[in-house]
Amino acid sequence: MASAQMALPMEARRNGASGPRQAPQGPVLDPAPVPAGPVVMSEVPRWVRRTTTVGVLVVALVAAIGSYEHMRTLGVEVGEGWRAGLLPFSVDGLALVAAMTMLVRRWNGQRAGL
Repeated sequence: MASAQMALPMEARRNGASGPRQAPQGPVLDPAPVPAGPVVMSEVPRWVRRTTTVGVLVVALVAAIGSYEHMRTLGVEVGEGWRAGLLPFSVDGLALVAAMTMLVRRWNGQRAGL
């Protein structure tokens, strides 16, 4: 014998809840308006720019060291000899050049491509 289940209207369903959501109590405060359009870098506080730059450089340095060591060790393991130290530059260098090319094309209003 199949059990019958009562279906709730779509507006009343919420993760298996049996009733509709309750409206929030009290006044609802609107968040501060966000300016539309791109942000001009001169309007960004200097401490925000410096903190962002330092953070990106630290993360990039850690990633570069890890990537270099990993690829160099792999190159040594497969018998690349002295060329093992160059392998990371060819791989990461290609990624860096591709990223910079895409960035410059976007600055010039061109499509960056795939």
